[in-house]
Amino acid sequence: MARSNESQGKGAGDGSVVPPKGSPPHASEHLLRLPGYTITRLQETEHDYHIALETRSPNRRCPNDHTEHCVGYGRSELLIHDLPMHGKRVGLYIDARRFKCRDCGKTFMEPLPGVDGEHR
Repeated sequence: MARSNESQGKGAGDGSVVPPKGSPPHASEHLLRLPGYTITRLQETEHDYHIALETRSPNRRCPNDHTEHCVGYGRSELLIHDLPMHGKRVGLYIDARRFKCRDCGKTFMEPLPGVDGEHR
């Protein structure tokens, strides 16, 4: 999965790689079969794959009153355990956005495509 830092992009010296500029923007659709996400970082260890993702186009519609008058209200990293790949455990680290509705004042996390809301 992860090759050398030269072929995949520069890493942080910890075995992680950042996809190089010019790599396909939707590689996550092919690698993970998760449309709607972009891989921002990939780390392979002896027993695990650690894959950092972010959504491509966040939904800013308030689930309470269905308006789009929402502003960013922070971020949270969610760890989702995916099925093993090549005999290694897979951890998806999703950089999820939090929003606040200007109309009703409620906060909410962006919906995550392909992730069951009960298992967040």
